[in-house]
Amino acid sequence: MDMLVKTPEEILMKFAFVICFIILAGILGFIIEPTLRPHLTGKPPTPGSTASTPPAITSAEAKAIIGIIKSSIANQEIKAFSSDQVTDWKAGVVESYGGKEYRTGIASYSMKTPFGKTTLKAKALIQNEKVERWVWPNTKIELQ
Repeated sequence: MDMLVKTPEEILMKFAFVICFIILAGILGFIIEPTLRPHLTGKPPTPGSTASTPPAITSAEAKAIIGIIKSSIANQEIKAFSSDQVTDWKAGVVESYGGKEYRTGIASYSMKTPFGKTTLKAKALIQNEKVERWVWPNTKIELQ
């Protein structure tokens, strides 16, 4: 039996099947995925779950973190943006990265793209009162 597609109708049928499969997989991903990662749903964790609330930081700690990330940008330790592009500074929580614990800070900055002006965020990983590295907040891929 010849398994090759021979007619345009067969090609169209297979193409429609693949498109339907992709759409169905996308719909199921939106339905199922939030139940697998409850921290993305915006709902508080249920009692007995493993999600925990990070400890709050004081305003003095927040000011120190913001000062550290401002000096890092001023010293040009990051090339992706400059301090005049930054629109917002935030102190973050303690996070684990590469087996080490870091205090974090977020710098939101504006950037012009071919599609217009957009706001991006960069996360500073801080240890020993110094920014060790800058990463993208969601992926933790290092910024240069």
